[in-house]
Amino acid sequence: MLSRTQAPLRTPKIHKFDPSCTLIEAPYAIIDYIPGENLDQCRKALSESDAQAVDQACGRHLRFVNRITRETSNDDSPDGPLTEFGLCAIDAPRFSTWREAFSSLLLGLLADAQDAGIPHTVRMAPATPHHLACRKELLVGFY
Repeated sequence: MLSRTQAPLRTPKIHKFDPSCTLIEAPYAIIDYIPGENLDQCRKALSESDAQAVDQACGRHLRFVNRITRETSNDDSPDGPLTEFGLCAIDAPRFSTWREAFSSLLLGLLADAQDAGIPHTVRMAPATPHHLACRKELLVGFY
């Protein structure tokens, strides 16, 4: 889907996508590997201005991904345009936007934690400058 879109981030080329579940019991995709480094591991080596630029770029990328809908996916696959977002499991719920799918994933994770008896009294760490830069860039696109 994003491989045919003018995305502000690198996206892997899709070599094979099979939603039929005939070869294996779930849809699958074979895609290019995109090399990179974990931001948590390389952040210490960045200058403050470089770290802020990376955080702002992360916010722009998140804003871009949150705007993807079935109508804007530009997917011209043989089976037609992208119609839904969600987990690959056959019986998993489907959503019309990535944001709805991600929200459902997080709410499911919280429900699973509650069912497992994991205490929810975990304190949130205070926001750091790089969290604030990412959040500021992300919010700019919603107002």
